[in-house]
Amino acid sequence: MVGVERILRGQHDGGHKKQLADPAEGVGQSELHQILSNERRRELIREVVENEDRELTISELSERLAAQESGIDPAPRKVRHSVYVTLRQNHVPKLDDHDVVEFDGESKCIEPNERTPVFYQRIDETDGTGWPSERHVLLALLLGTGLGLVGILDVLPLGLLSDSQVAGAFVLWQLGLVVVLKRYST
Repeated sequence: MVGVERILRGQHDGGHKKQLADPAEGVGQSELHQILSNERRRELIREVVENEDRELTISELSERLAAQESGIDPAPRKVRHSVYVTLRQNHVPKLDDHDVVEFDGESKCIEPNERTPVFYQRIDETDGTGWPSERHVLLALLLGTGLGLVGILDVLPLGLLSDSQVAGAFVLWQLGLVVVLKRYST
């Protein structure tokens, strides 16, 4: 984990295409979502950061990711091949084009660059499902619980909340509960 801490502090010394004053410069929410919306890209970024002290090839990464996805180590040959092809033809070029990682086409080695930590630190903020963020879920839970209690206890004078507003709050609460259970049950 020393490598991860070094990268996150910006002390990675690998070759870079360009040096940015601020690595987060120019990384918008759209780009973050586009890059992190795919599970293989998220796992690839994790592997590159967590193993930054060694050279990782596409072949080695495909074996690791295939084993993770299949739950079998080593993964079946077809799974390894499928992962290798998608990494080589899709995910690695996309990450390299967006300057998320450095890729040497000759040696087929992948390493982190100064922008890698920007994406790595945000991996846990998304699970790629399009579900609301944790903050939104917690806000919905609090709002739903509060409004539900208001409706049940009938504490607001003059019926400031209609039955449909109380029902809406309850639905928000249920949605939040489902998301929390989904996220933390795995």
